[in-house]
Amino acid sequence: MSFITIFAQAHPLLSLIIFTFIITFASTLAFKFLTDQKKVKELNEQQKKFREEMKQNKDNPQKMMEIQKQMLEGSMESMKMSFKPMLITFIPFLILLGFLNSLYKSINAGKIMTPIIGNANWVVVYIIFGVIFSLILKKVLKA
Repeated sequence: MSFITIFAQAHPLLSLIIFTFIITFASTLAFKFLTDQKKVKELNEQQKKFREEMKQNKDNPQKMMEIQKQMLEGSMESMKMSFKPMLITFIPFLILLGFLNSLYKSINAGKIMTPIIGNANWVVVYIIFGVIFSLILKKVLKA
């Protein structure tokens, strides 16, 4: 048995939180360094401006359609930019999820006792902490 397996069996929730943090940190770094952060910021500011314009032009359907078209173009460009880091992290992510599944499947039949949500499946705990860590890391790393 490896140290990881022994640690996960002794501390299933803590080990899952640590794994979740590491995976989320790696994917956040990949996004930060594989995308043009300046362009991402510009697109986000542009989308914010379009939302404000839409509020101001509620009564003008023609102008609303024009703004929505511009918003869609910006969203498509933003999606294209996030595609590269996703492609690079996808295979390692699947491998890690397979590893975590086999690891936690053997521990208490895949369930992890948590004070907040009781006896939850490891995937639920992973998703909850993944969202939390992602929000925090994106703020801290300005990604």
